[in-house]
Amino acid sequence: MADLQGLLMALDEQTITENVTQRHDLARERYKVSSLTVSSYPVFMRLVEDYVIYHRRSTGMGDIPSYAANSEGMRILDSAFQSLGGVQGAYQIAVTGLRGGIITILNLLAEAFKKEDERFYIEAQLRYYCNFLSFDDRVALMEQYLARFSRNLPDGVNSRTALELAANYESVIETHLAVIRNIRFALGRI
Repeated sequence: MADLQGLLMALDEQTITENVTQRHDLARERYKVSSLTVSSYPVFMRLVEDYVIYHRRSTGMGDIPSYAANSEGMRILDSAFQSLGGVQGAYQIAVTGLRGGIITILNLLAEAFKKEDERFYIEAQLRYYCNFLSFDDRVALMEQYLARFSRNLPDGVNSRTALELAANYESVIETHLAVIRNIRFALGRI
């Protein structure tokens, strides 16, 4: 049987915060550095590597060998600072102290891990609540969803049938979560 209420409770922002994001924020908060800058590229690489190992271990994401930590950290920084030249741009921030220096780098790494872990959590909840469902049960889940939220849905979603939505139920739920986050963010700014 489809359990929309259980799924929505498991994916509620407060539930995700309690189960996922708090430990990432706490890990970042507890990692202290003595300077906003690094003295050289090898020091920068070592700091990124050390932080990745620390963060993964302290949040329960698991141990990782130093070479893998270095690779993972550099991959994240290369992507995040693509417009500034990738890892080289991140290093310039760390060596000069501009834009918050190494604190900015560590915050960015922590956010990347938090987002990854949130994605894993959401995927796990979708599997827990939905993978065992037959297609008919997924249609029933989408019928419950439409009955509850139809007046608040954009026309592109609202005009579809439960049968159509059931084929892409994961996307529907993920879009729902994104809309809720955006609304809460907008209300928080008022």
